[in-house]
Amino acid sequence: MAQRGLQDWEIALIKRMMVEEYARDRMHAYFNRPERTLTPAAFSEIKLGRFGSHIQPASAEELARFVETFSKSPAAAESDPIGMATLAKLLATEAGALKVSEDDQIEFKASFSFIDNTFSKIARAMAALANHRGGYILCGIEDGSGRVRGLPAREQFECDLARWAQVLKGCLMPVPVFERMITEVEGKAIGVIYVEPAENKPVIATKTFGDKIKDGAVYFRYPGQSTPIGYGEMVTLLAERDRRAQRGLLNHLNIYAERSPDDLALIDLKEGRLVDPTKPIALSTDMISRLNLIKQGEFVEKDGAPALRLIGDATAAAEPAPEIVRGFVTDQALMKNFAKRRPVAEPGQYFLAAINSSSEWLPMLRWMREAGISKEQAIALVENEGLTPTKRSRALGRLNGERSAYAAETPSVRLLRDRLLALETLPITSATDLRRVMLAIRAVETVTPEQLDVLWATLERAFDFAWTASNGGDLQSYVKAAAARVDELQAIVVTSEALNAA
Repeated sequence: MAQRGLQDWEIALIKRMMVEEYARDRMHAYFNRPERTLTPAAFSEIKLGRFGSHIQPASAEELARFVETFSKSPAAAESDPIGMATLAKLLATEAGALKVSEDDQIEFKASFSFIDNTFSKIARAMAALANHRGGYILCGIEDGSGRVRGLPAREQFECDLARWAQVLKGCLMPVPVFERMITEVEGKAIGVIYVEPAENKPVIATKTFGDKIKDGAVYFRYPGQSTPIGYGEMVTLLAERDRRAQRGLLNHLNIYAERSPDDLALIDLKEGRLVDPTKPIALSTDMISRLNLIKQGEFVEKDGAPALRLIGDATAAAEPAPEIVRGFVTDQALMKNFAKRRPVAEPGQYFLAAINSSSEWLPMLRWMREAGISKEQAIALVENEGLTPTKRSRALGRLNGERSAYAAETPSVRLLRDRLLALETLPITSATDLRRVMLAIRAVETVTPEQLDVLWATLERAFDFAWTASNGGDLQSYVKAAAARVDELQAIVVTSEALNAA
């Protein structure tokens, strides 16, 4: 504990804010509490090194994460699973070792590598935590003793998330949802992996990988160890999965009950056919132009030549024809249609995809508006969807106005934000460009319709860049957060136009 009631992690953040030239009143707003009043002198003494002189400034990434979570609420900043407040408690040391011990939510790993036998230990621990309550894997901490060893080569841990996903997809299904970051403990680099409880348990090993993952195994985190699951825990997991399936079925039945049978058609996705073939499906002229249509009875098979067999007449739908989406909507499809402002046939499905996604930020308000879903109905959907606590909290926070993708500007992005609002087209030719421009979009508080058009055009270029870049996983998260902010700004513009029209 530092002087004046400030924790060491808070002093580290204050020092980083000073590096980035934050105004003193703004720093005061972040750290003043009803139970802890800070005077301006406290910041002066930190700047002059009169206390906390041994504490290094936080990294730019740590500050950005703190500011982002604080914008939701001060409590969110202190409860962020890999925020500085949480990690300060988790990584507290005594005599060169962590004070915490391995338990059913914490596992220590002395090293990290993508070599099969080493990463199979990481993957096994991730699967075990996901099948239980979630938790942490701390890399660079000696197993058992908890001594701080550090990662000798942090580059592998910090590599593109696409590599992580590639390896995990090859041995686990579903892939655990996780976050990772590098921090320092006693001057040594420590890799922190936070694994969320799996939404669809159990996570199962799909093949033998290294010497720790066995094909078909289900791993579970018990106090101090990640081992194959026991009978009792497996029964509990399967019972919860059945309850989720039942809730999902009831949700579908409620939709059917609210609509006329004449307005609905069931699609058998396994057989690829309509259960009621008398009901038409509209195809866009663009899609029709790319199909090889044949008449019934005149089909000659040719290897490698895909064709669509239509029984009956094919007619073009009126333009513009929305994309037909039934059921599963990927993050990429959602982002593409939002960034490029394309109409969709089932905006309600896009809303459900947004709240069910593992991504922290995705547009959702547009889909609500286009589906005719009120705020109250949206809240009810979130409550009944069977989401993980993290996803449920995120969605409800946004719907209740307690959580926003807005992130206060730093001096480094303020100029870019002002240029955007001056209707200037900013270049996005590198990863650095993209990150800074997306942060500038998130720093926008209000817009005119013309300014919103510029933000949207910028977002479309960012989408094209991020989804084709080699390090796209990291960049995509920036674009998703900026898209969520554009979504919020559009909602403000739409509401304002509606009020003016009235």
